[in-house]
Amino acid sequence: MVYHELMTDPASPIIHFYPRDFELDMNGKKMEWEAVVKIPLIDERRLLDAMKPKDELLTEDQRARNEFGVTLKFSYSPEVDFTYPSSLIGVFLDVAHCHCVVNIFELPTMDGLEVLVGLLDGVQIGQAALAGSPSLKTLPQIGALAFHGVNVFQQDSRNESMIVTLTDSEARIKVEAAKTNLARRVVRVSDELFDYMLPGSANGPVVPVPHGPHDIEQWRKKA
Repeated sequence: MVYHELMTDPASPIIHFYPRDFELDMNGKKMEWEAVVKIPLIDERRLLDAMKPKDELLTEDQRARNEFGVTLKFSYSPEVDFTYPSSLIGVFLDVAHCHCVVNIFELPTMDGLEVLVGLLDGVQIGQAALAGSPSLKTLPQIGALAFHGVNVFQQDSRNESMIVTLTDSEARIKVEAAKTNLARRVVRVSDELFDYMLPGSANGPVVPVPHGPHDIEQWRKKA
């Protein structure tokens, strides 16, 4: 609040740094929030000179906020229950039933530790990646540059975009095709109505397990 009038008082020596009316350069954009705001560049020396007389009006707490301090860790504790006073009375309310514990946290260092560069042993990538982690290395696809007018922030792209098209997608999304992977790396296949699993011995026909109403709702959300 000490510096507030520097940005609002017409007599402020730096009031022109904060114009109320300014020009927007739309630069081909449609929404105002996408525009470049054309306001004067702030002269650092003049800004600091204008702030200097106000610095003496800062409270000790306000001065402390402009200094480097220690790293703090905030933890939840159900045993703690107190009212945390407002940091800005009249603007923010007190925090009733505060369960927070504050401790100084010493950041760990790398002293005496060995930095491992690269992937750890046993990591599977590419076609050997774990099921459920598809990527362009594991999914058959073709890519091509083309003018498709990809719309980003209500603005169609003007140049070519890389269009990636997955191939042979029909076979991969069919439940019957997924069932053939049971007992390999896949343990269960689901559609909206059933879970399909192998019996406990992993031998024999696939067993369909019906979904209940809750399971159907959850499946729709996740799908």
